[in-house]
Amino acid sequence: MKHIAQVLLALALVFSCVFAFTACDSDADKSETTTKMTLTLVKPGDDGALVDDTMIDAETETEYYEITGFTFSSQDTEILSRVASDKNYYEDSYSGIRKDSESYKKEKTRYNEGLKKLVTDGLTLPTAVKTDVKESKITLDLAAITADVDNDGNKIVNVAEGEAKYTVKVRSVKASALYGHTEIEKLVVPANYLAIGEGAFGGMSALKSITLPFVGAKANALNGAKNFGYIFGTISYDGGTSVTQNYNASGTATYYVPATLTEVTVNGLVGKYAFHNVSTVKKVNFETEGAIYDYAFYGCTSLETVNLDGATIIGKGAFGGCTALYEVTGLENVTSFGEGAFQTCTSLNQYNGKTLTLNNVASVGEKAFYGCSSIEKLVCTPAANATVGAAAFASMSALKTAEIANLTLSVGAFASWSDMLTVTATGCTYFDGSDYKTAFVGAFEEGNTFNQKANIKFN
Repeated sequence: MKHIAQVLLALALVFSCVFAFTACDSDADKSETTTKMTLTLVKPGDDGALVDDTMIDAETETEYYEITGFTFSSQDTEILSRVASDKNYYEDSYSGIRKDSESYKKEKTRYNEGLKKLVTDGLTLPTAVKTDVKESKITLDLAAITADVDNDGNKIVNVAEGEAKYTVKVRSVKASALYGHTEIEKLVVPANYLAIGEGAFGGMSALKSITLPFVGAKANALNGAKNFGYIFGTISYDGGTSVTQNYNASGTATYYVPATLTEVTVNGLVGKYAFHNVSTVKKVNFETEGAIYDYAFYGCTSLETVNLDGATIIGKGAFGGCTALYEVTGLENVTSFGEGAFQTCTSLNQYNGKTLTLNNVASVGEKAFYGCSSIEKLVCTPAANATVGAAAFASMSALKTAEIANLTLSVGAFASWSDMLTVTATGCTYFDGSDYKTAFVGAFEEGNTFNQKANIKFN
């Protein structure tokens, strides 16, 4: 009997240990499954947060918070790291040795239930947060949140269960807040954000697409803080491309932009030198009416497509030297082109019918389209007289047809044409107001040589 009692006691101890281990393991799983990612918020000005009078929303200053940190649980970090190295790791087609293991199945379920959406759709930063406690520092559990929109259009993250007692508005991202998050391929910073700290998105070596309310630290930033590279910082990392950008005529700064980053959307003005010399970006969407200022994209040699549907002014040298740029939509709505705006864009409109259409233009600066050697047809027929600077359409060596009207032309505006060019002109005048027939003698030559090359039909 004594031996039987000892055996039963031993079994009880084993069972209790197994139960305890299982419970702990279950608790660990529960902890892991309820912690997917966290954002830490602080009030502006805390811990040296980037803030000044031009960034604060006066009406909601007391409710204005800043994102200071962004983290995942260790398990989710491992899962996302695997996906970063192998996109098919958790797909049905995966045939690795772990495919039938229980741990793999749990990871796959976890990935499909939430993390896959982050990889596929990207991360959109919140613009408002509902919480049940009013405090200066808040950690958000994003595992079980829902999002809705308030009357002002703010996207609200609901943290607490039940009725929220307090709402804070998020308006900026602190320096290095998302540094090193290699799992994110797409990032959206909402339009009502006021500031982004230096290097906030540094080390995001898998980033392919980003949407911004402005370029640089904030709208109307100065010196290096107005460069696109500012938000990625000056620290070198694997997968970062070194980019040296001018921020004025002589000042420069070197940043490290993700080599994978090829698409950028901007919901505000694009200031001087904003993307100067950025060599990774291939596609840009400009979604707000306004201007693209001087040298904004100068030397962006990888840039291929640009959507300018909201832009009305293109500054001096804005796209100068963008030799890969082959398609620009919205040019027909631009009213002013600065000097050298698209100078030596040798691929321009190569796959867009090879036609350049400018119908609302009021002024075309000197050498604005100089050397755009892929364009075969020019249509420039504004309703009222537009001024065209010297060499504005010069050295467009592929041009065969030009339909122009109501233009006031400078000497050499259409210089260096071959005998193949045929021009149909209506109501054009020389820069000094002379008869348009006389105008073409100078406008199609490099200076007053009076050696007519173009075949012109006068209407």
